[in-house]
Amino acid sequence: MSLTVYESNDCRKRLCEDRGRFEGSVKALADHGIRLERVLIRCAEDIDPQDEAFEIVSKEGLQVLPVTVYEGACVTKGEYPSDQELADYLDVPDGVLSTNRYSVSAANDMESCCCCCRRN
Repeated sequence: MSLTVYESNDCRKRLCEDRGRFEGSVKALADHGIRLERVLIRCAEDIDPQDEAFEIVSKEGLQVLPVTVYEGACVTKGEYPSDQELADYLDVPDGVLSTNRYSVSAANDMESCCCCCRRN
């Protein structure tokens, strides 16, 4: 599993409170052997042109940072990933972050959304 967060010095300053929360989460993950990549960039050319983040930053500029890419696809832009996103994308064990992984109920355990389709 590959999760990369592209950031700049400007977005670190602009989002200092959220960055503090994110850095705490990164440390908690590292303490459990879960790593993610953080890349400090100064321009779009600092990003691999094959990465979706390159296209995003090239079109929208550095003000769109931070941009988070998971397995090649952008999952967040303009903010650091939440603990929920980190837990879900990195398959983090429960109790490591401020939230646990989201689990979807089995389809046959779910109630239908309307009365015309309810199971008897």
